[in-house]
Amino acid sequence: MTAQTLGHLNGPTAPHIAFWYGDTYIGETRGHPDDVDGAKARLARHIRILENVADAARLTGMLENYTEAKVVCGSTVTPVKELTSSAGLLRRLQEAGYSTDRNDDVGIQYVLMVVHDPIRDLVVGLQKLRGPAFLIGKLTFPGGRLEKGETVEEAASRELLEEAGVVVSVDAWKFVCRHESMAILAVKTDDILRAHQCEDEPVFVMNVTRQLEYAARNPAQYSPDFIITLEASLATLG
Repeated sequence: MTAQTLGHLNGPTAPHIAFWYGDTYIGETRGHPDDVDGAKARLARHIRILENVADAARLTGMLENYTEAKVVCGSTVTPVKELTSSAGLLRRLQEAGYSTDRNDDVGIQYVLMVVHDPIRDLVVGLQKLRGPAFLIGKLTFPGGRLEKGETVEEAASRELLEEAGVVVSVDAWKFVCRHESMAILAVKTDDILRAHQCEDEPVFVMNVTRQLEYAARNPAQYSPDFIITLEASLATLG
């Protein structure tokens, strides 16, 4: 009589999908590289069940904005998906209600500016002390309302100078996306260390990597779309 084979117990290890946010390991679950979203959903359920409330909120926020997923099979670990790809970012932007179609700036009343120094990997941040209640006290980016007759780029250059003291030429801005009546523009500059508080709202020069990690761990301290806004802007700037 032939001995029965014990199936997967003696066979290869079932593949798992493991998730990272930057250098931080979030967790893993069984899954296939062709269905990373399914593995992400399973891991989210496990986190909600197994973790305490504080850790669950932190890990869920990081998982929602994970930067890398890897397939783990035995001792082999292989990257399977990068959400910094254009396809991944586009999907996340759409899920958050953003559009990459400028639509001739029809209906745009506000502009938000992401100002990046790629050499030092710094970005200009601003703490909201006025405006909508849900933004008060949150860390976001400089921005403001268009004045009569202004283009979006003209408003961006004016607002950045008024709020943070940084000069950027009108033709240097790149369109990133729009959300209802707000446009998001981004620009590269090596003049970022000049940024300082010029009005009533505090201005900061922030390290990009650290802020993305902090925002994932402490989402309540940041504007709701801080992470996707920053990542989409960096991708646009290249």
